[in-house]
Amino acid sequence: MIVTELSKGTKLYLLVGGRGTRLASVTNGKPKPLVDIQEQSFLDIVLDNLSGFDVTLICSDLNYEYFKDLGADVRWASCNIFSTQDHAA
Repeated sequence: MIVTELSKGTKLYLLVGGRGTRLASVTNGKPKPLVDIQEQSFLDIVLDNLSGFDVTLICSDLNYEYFKDLGADVRWASCNIFSTQDHAA
């Protein structure tokens, strides 16, 4: 996690990249932050604890497809989701 202090408040950047190959037997092809822990994804748990902060998820191009539509979910509505794929030429 990267934290920046701005005049408008604190901005948090969560890096959610990678292939997850070391935990492949647990993740079943999902990015690690989306793996369920007691019926809730790990990322949901983290975001619940960060409610009230300005949060941006930084995705790799490898797993952007998993994260790009999450903003439509009310639990993720306040979270910005960014990938270099958003700015591809």
